[in-house]
Amino acid sequence: MAISWDFHWKALLQPKGFLKILELVLAILAFSLVAGYTAIATSKDCNRNGTILSYKYTTSYTYNEIMVTRTSNGTVGSPVSHPSSQVMISAGRQGSFFVAMGVMTLFYCLIAEIVYVVTMASAERLGRVYDFLVYMDFGCNIFWVVMWLIAASEWASGGRRLVAAFLAVISTGTFNDCPAGTFQTIETETVIRLQSDIAVAFGFLNVFVWGCNIWWALKDCPFYMAWRERVEARRQAAQG
Repeated sequence: MAISWDFHWKALLQPKGFLKILELVLAILAFSLVAGYTAIATSKDCNRNGTILSYKYTTSYTYNEIMVTRTSNGTVGSPVSHPSSQVMISAGRQGSFFVAMGVMTLFYCLIAEIVYVVTMASAERLGRVYDFLVYMDFGCNIFWVVMWLIAASEWASGGRRLVAAFLAVISTGTFNDCPAGTFQTIETETVIRLQSDIAVAFGFLNVFVWGCNIWWALKDCPFYMAWRERVEARRQAAQG
């Protein structure tokens, strides 16, 4: 027998639906900050036989290369690509995991919202199918808490390792032709750190929000509802 579907749009304003919208937004902010993260450093001028040289170093997601732009007497040259260090590549993999988590969360939240809207008004007709979806949602919330905790922790470490390795590589003078002993220290304050740290904050905020959602998913689980009914029955019997 065919099931007539009713759309329960108010499901989006209920706690689980609203939290899914919040989780979707946080996931987009988190992964876009890492995917769009660029570390930049500049050298101070050095004098090579009367020629004033300076360098700009840039590395972007996935951090497999460092682009070096050479300025000679005010004339800016074309960027030249150089391979990055293994530490930077390793940190890039941590960033890729963080981005992948954000993208997967985005798609899951979209699917979950559609399921909420379609099934909440048809829960009684769906029977065990609805119960299965509720259990799956409960399990997925636990899964996302664990995975976001791992992803945020990984990028918290990877982002700082990336910046440290980036500075270490370019401060050796490998990518410049200044005379030995005249190449000035890289201006570390020009390295963009804030964007990476904000992404970490959004990652841990995802952990918190998904953790909150576990409670609301649990309240819809049949085993929890049955337990609440037994507790309420015992309470009423004790009062009677």
